Amino acid sequence: MQSALSCVNDWAKTWQLTVSIKKCCILHIGKVNTDGAPAFSIDGIALPVCNFVKDLGITVNDTLALCDHIAKITSKAFQHVNLIFRTFTSRDVSNLFQAYCTCVRPLLEYNSVIWSPSKMCDIRRVESVQRKFTKRLPGYRDLSYAVRRKLLELDTLEQRQLNFDLVMCYKIVFGLVKMEFSEFFVTAPVTITRGHPYK
Repeated sequence: MQSALSCVNDWAKTWQLTVSIKKCCILHIGKVNTDGAPAFSIDGIALPVCNFVKDLGITVNDTLALCDHIAKITSKAFQHVNLIFRTFTSRDVSNLFQAYCTCVRPLLEYNSVIWSPSKMCDIRRVESVQRKFTKRLPGYRDLSYAVRRKLLELDTLEQRQLNFDLVMCYKIVFGLVKMEFSEFFVTAPVTITRGHPYK
């Protein structure tokens, strides 16, 4: 690993680029005895050991759990919801709903194919943002969440994440992304009955 880091650093110097060492760290995955773990460095500067790392906007901890990321994005989404209701003087439902779709929902759906929650507590936590937003809309307070969604023609965030997952599956199956089909899927044996080759 140290030789690979040195090669990257040498390549960067050759091409007059700089490696941002402040953004680099060591993340030990799982239960690892870090007492005897080797220290890595870039350009003579030792890299710190971290319990979590943020990459492409997604926070992952040393157990590969995404609860920290979900807590962070839901907190940020609630802040944006509160901001919408504080700054909009109009209480027109269509305007508030459009602001939610523009400012809040992208926070909860960015790269959801990677961090899509599987635990019920995480699913409820993400869904609570939309649930509480719709409850604050004028005239919607006393309605159930299912009725509020029906009136707004709104899918649950869980359903939307499932749609994103299915779109990614489609892209993998038909080679629209640089991901190997065989790493994710195995096709069923061909039979003489009617069907298609993508089972």
